[in-house]
Amino acid sequence: MPPTTSLRRFTVVATLAGAMLCATADFTPAFGFPGRGPTLTATAAELSKILGNSVSIHVTPEMEGSPIVPAVCKVVTEAIHDVTRDEQSRGRLSRGLNVVLIEGQKTTMHEHFVTLKEHVLTIQTVNDVSSIPKMRSLLDDVLKEYVQRDEKMEPAPGVQPK
Repeated sequence: MPPTTSLRRFTVVATLAGAMLCATADFTPAFGFPGRGPTLTATAAELSKILGNSVSIHVTPEMEGSPIVPAVCKVVTEAIHDVTRDEQSRGRLSRGLNVVLIEGQKTTMHEHFVTLKEHVLTIQTVNDVSSIPKMRSLLDDVLKEYVQRDEKMEPAPGVQPK
């Protein structure tokens, strides 16, 4: 076989192999970039595992592709893990949390805004990673307050609710 034919064949095979690799690879934002953090799917799976119920994570269009989203995902996972150390807290939070929504900063709100209402944990944040510690503190406060408030609403053992 002439050398040019084998070179052409090698080029065609290498091109096809590269095309198949690109077609089947999962190019998520965290793929190939160490330190970028967890993906939304991985974070949702981790939260579902911690709480024992299905949790989904949504990002508003202005936050898609933002470098702060993986950091927020990591902080949310850590905060929920810290709050749900005992079985009662885990049960209370699992009844009240099904969706995590990461939004961009609203002009009408202050810098950090975290709420947990109607099974949705809403996090408004800015595009600056240095603000993560403030957000983590606020997130801890909101989750602990929710667990304590739910604890006060439960009837005492042996007491029938009316």
